[in-house]
Amino acid sequence: MLNKITITDATTNTTIEREMTNEELAARNAMLEQDALDKAEAEGKAQELKELKTSAYEKLGLTPEEIEALLPTRRPSLIPNN
Repeated sequence: MLNKITITDATTNTTIEREMTNEELAARNAMLEQDALDKAEAEGKAQELKELKTSAYEKLGLTPEEIEALLPTRRPSLIPNN
């Protein structure tokens, strides 16, 4: 089911389902791979930023509990993960 394309004509309400071509499948796989790389990069940057902030707060003399209260527990996602 993942390697199929569904096309619906709204005027006639007919639906066509077909297998992806090799080019479409390659493009889809490339897009998924790029998305995974982008997500890993974003997570790495977020971790670096958290470490930088933690270091700055420690230099100010804050306790670990105070630092934890200032840092968000997770970053909100704009796109829900289904």
